Amino acid sequence: MVESVAKRRTNNLLDWLEQVGLINDEWIPVEQYAKDDGEKGGSMNSNLREKFLTVLNEYLQARTERFAGHKMGSFVRNEMTTEITRLPFIDHSQYVVTGSVGQGNWAAVPWLAIMNKDITTSTQRGYYIVYLFSEDMERLYLTLAQGVTETTKEEMQKIKEEIREQIHMSQKVKKDDEIFLGTSSKAKGYANSTAAYIVYDANKMPSEKELVEDLEEMLRYYEGFIAYKEKGTKYEMIYERKEVYLDQQSIIDHVSSYIQSKGFFYEKKDLINFFLSLKTKPFVILSGISGTGKTKIVQWFAESLGATEENGQFTLIPVRPDWSDSSDLLGYVNLQGEFQERPLIKVLEAADANPNSPYFVVLDEMNLARVEYYFSDFLSVIESRKWKDGKIVTSPVLPESITNKHITIPSNVYIIGTVNMDETTHPYFQKRNGRLPTVTQKPDTMLAIEKKGKNYQYQYIFDAKYRIDFAERSHYKKKYGTPGPMEEDINTMHRYRDALVVEQDGPFERTAYGAYVLFPWNQEEAYENHPFYKSIEKVNIGGFPFLPNATRLVEQFLDHLIEKSPEEIIREGILPRGTKEEWHSSLEEKVLVGSVKTESDYETYRKNGVYQLPIKQLKPGWQEAKCIALYASKKWHGEKGGIQYVAKIKHIQMQQNDEYVYFKLEPWKKLEHLIRPVGYGIQTYTITTMSLLKEVQELPEIFMKSKEERTLWKTLRRFTKQVKVELDHRNLDEASAIKSYYVQDVQIWVDYESGVVMVVGDGRVKEVPLELVIGRGSVLFREVLEVLNVGE
Repeated sequence: MVESVAKRRTNNLLDWLEQVGLINDEWIPVEQYAKDDGEKGGSMNSNLREKFLTVLNEYLQARTERFAGHKMGSFVRNEMTTEITRLPFIDHSQYVVTGSVGQGNWAAVPWLAIMNKDITTSTQRGYYIVYLFSEDMERLYLTLAQGVTETTKEEMQKIKEEIREQIHMSQKVKKDDEIFLGTSSKAKGYANSTAAYIVYDANKMPSEKELVEDLEEMLRYYEGFIAYKEKGTKYEMIYERKEVYLDQQSIIDHVSSYIQSKGFFYEKKDLINFFLSLKTKPFVILSGISGTGKTKIVQWFAESLGATEENGQFTLIPVRPDWSDSSDLLGYVNLQGEFQERPLIKVLEAADANPNSPYFVVLDEMNLARVEYYFSDFLSVIESRKWKDGKIVTSPVLPESITNKHITIPSNVYIIGTVNMDETTHPYFQKRNGRLPTVTQKPDTMLAIEKKGKNYQYQYIFDAKYRIDFAERSHYKKKYGTPGPMEEDINTMHRYRDALVVEQDGPFERTAYGAYVLFPWNQEEAYENHPFYKSIEKVNIGGFPFLPNATRLVEQFLDHLIEKSPEEIIREGILPRGTKEEWHSSLEEKVLVGSVKTESDYETYRKNGVYQLPIKQLKPGWQEAKCIALYASKKWHGEKGGIQYVAKIKHIQMQQNDEYVYFKLEPWKKLEHLIRPVGYGIQTYTITTMSLLKEVQELPEIFMKSKEERTLWKTLRRFTKQVKVELDHRNLDEASAIKSYYVQDVQIWVDYESGVVMVVGDGRVKEVPLELVIGRGSVLFREVLEVLNVGE
């Protein structure tokens, strides 16, 4: 691999070595560096570092003092701008340098700008180099940004994208939207205008030499973009490079460091395994459960070696389920006899034209189609590799009679397949694993515990996440004190747990009691004080460190789950929260459930996509309905009586002399289950919600209207499916209230005046505060269990 990608990759690696200070700009180790004040890159007599630190250390205090005449203003506007203009690469006739701490009042974000006079002389328009100080004075950003005052959002976004796409920059320069200057509108506006930046920590300010070189580098990118805009040609940095070969350990160290700088974490042994697999054979399979980072590891690995989608050296090809032969992967001959190539062929041709650059191809989710149908021929070509005339060659990928070209697999092409190890995985991979290097990713896990004597499961989600924040002065470290799972991953656990509830036939048919992030860290003892570990006991959402040498906390937790009785697990359970959004989404749409008087009417409504109601029977609120559901009486519809079909309302017709209101409907959709009458009916119509239609099993359950009624019902349903709802009338449209709920012989009802839930059975009466039931449903479980004598 080293020989095949040496030139481009070596350049990228040397850029990195130069940035971290291991070599100088002449590619000589730093310990051999001979200082020369006249050397290109700026005089070391400059004092940028000292002046930047002055602002960072003193500006917050200055903001508390009188603005007019303050020395900080003069310092930024005069001394700092003078310091920059003294640099040898700043041409006075070409550049304008200005600084600002505000006009009339202190600026939240002071700045120092360098503008090409041909582009702009005002920071309100155009694009330029600008140093931006964060509001908290913790960071300094050297940026290539734009004026926000006189630039439209559309133009700003266009320029930002052009800079990022057209100007090749070193890995030290970031091209993302992660810059954080503060929370003020100005800070957010400046951040949004930034196309590229280098960030400096106030407590780890680099050397004067590095600051000067970074500015000169950013200035080259600035001028490169100006040249691109003027000439319309893509600009790339071109250097005269010496041929330098690095050992494999240096490459692995660089890749690992690069991936961590992106906020991702993979064990080095996994990177070594992946690297050596690619060296052994240019086709590697990464297998694992969806979401474990298979595609990401290839993307960051490739990017660390200079291969990106932008330069065409990284290509992601999603495999489609309908792929049936090699033409889906390689190409086909159309009716005109012309060969229509697929993306993989384009990569092979580009790689052949650029033998010193690595090309990475990801075949994503290879298991979605039968691999032996679409990939066998190409795999045979891969295995035809042989050494000939000093280089590796293969057989042609396709006959020349088809392509009119001699297309082989160049030695600088690396193909990585990802395979999700689930029910879609075809046994083909098991047969091929002996011939293909396969790197398996640790899977996500759904743990289902079924206690003896119980017919329901307790489910727990364990999801592997590989991003952690262990930077010493990061916001995360300040907030939590020790590394742990990312906040957004913890939020995802809440959504996972709730989604598993909402998406089933009933919201508590397959309940997840908890969800936990497994993150790569080994300091278990220190992590025990982390809020996301303590939250497991409180709300059953949190994170566990999990590495081969760090499994104690996970093992303790699993032992706890296995040892606990069903009742103890229920008492510790937390009802899923977060479904509130569902009630206000399409599931909250009102549904008019209308009674159908005869079987003939039922068939007419179904066939013609219509429904009608007598105008005189309409009640306030009917206009809010977005859908119509049909209720068929069990008297004439037999076992199919109940609610089976629902349809969206297209439009409503109601003429002056008509006795009916007519609903024209979209095609009927059949519910996943029949909602049975169980002794109840609908005289004319009732109003419910789409969410209830999707959740309930019995007709009286769609009567529920208040949050308290729904919460109480859901809480009981989590304990057992056998929950009966009793109304104060047999017809839903004539009922006024839910009298009570029943679980076996236990009656549960709400005394709204007293604000308590009553649990009555076997001569015993229990009272539970309604507010407590709404906040923590497991309290109600305990009372119902005691009345039922469960577990005795």
